[in-house]
Amino acid sequence: MTLKSLLYGTEPPSAAFWAVLRKWWESLDANRGARARLRRAKTPDEVFVSPDYQRSLLPLLKTAGIELTPQDAAKFARAVGVLAHVRTLLPEGHFARQLAPADPGQESVRDPRFKKLLATTDPDDLFLMLRRLVAYLGGTAELRSLVTGASDWTDKTRRAWAIQYYVNRSAKK
Repeated sequence: MTLKSLLYGTEPPSAAFWAVLRKWWESLDANRGARARLRRAKTPDEVFVSPDYQRSLLPLLKTAGIELTPQDAAKFARAVGVLAHVRTLLPEGHFARQLAPADPGQESVRDPRFKKLLATTDPDDLFLMLRRLVAYLGGTAELRSLVTGASDWTDKTRRAWAIQYYVNRSAKK
């Protein structure tokens, strides 16, 4: 089972993947040390080699019958590192839609940040930008879109995020 099929799939392994990830994220409230260690990671590689990722989340996934290749686990670590900064999960929506300003006066502040995000291709830069954007949103994010975007940042993903952002942005008056 590939990470891509887990992120975008509708089959039972995909549902198990999201359930395990949500349960693990919820467990971070009780395990503040793990959250703190993951939040201190400066790069996705630091998340990947952390004991909290290697000995906590990956074994939980394996118990659910989901084993990631080393390449997929490295991509997924980027999302896990960003997810450690999230304090509140939204039940629905899209992370890019959250970034779209409701007030047209805010466009001059948010648009450049979003354009910079869309232009990012380096995984380390993406990691830092998503962490900053989660902080900018007060630690709130929608799980699926954030994890999917952070793990699979491709041209197709950027296009989907642009659609979510610009379609839901208020027009200037």
